[in-house]
Amino acid sequence: MRKLVLLVLLSFIISSIGFDSYASRSDVVTPMFTNIDYFTSNIQIDDNNVAYVQTSVIARNVDKIVIEMVLQRFENGTWKTAKSWIHTTFGTEAFSSNSVVVVKEYKYRLLSNVSIYKGNNLIEKTNNCIDS
Repeated sequence: MRKLVLLVLLSFIISSIGFDSYASRSDVVTPMFTNIDYFTSNIQIDDNNVAYVQTSVIARNVDKIVIEMVLQRFENGTWKTAKSWIHTTFGTEAFSSNSVVVVKEYKYRLLSNVSIYKGNNLIEKTNNCIDS
């Protein structure tokens, strides 16, 4: 009996010791999606101050994909909406691409919101944000 108590006590002490773990900077953390196989966005601003934005999504076991793209500019210390678009696709693949003239003096980013539906039920929602 004494050995059993000692074994339980020793197991408790070992299991309560904290272990530190460190990830190197080269480790990449990727989201674990349930129905989304691929999701990417891009923003480019050319020499003529035209911002080109695009978002691509591939999903499985879904009926509808809704992409909302929001072009934001950094103005007076906050991000403000410069332009937004909504694109709805019935199926498993969606692509949205748009362009707009921007003011050169500001910094821009693209916020892409994706909603995935099966029937009328929202089953997954995610977003990403890409700086220009």
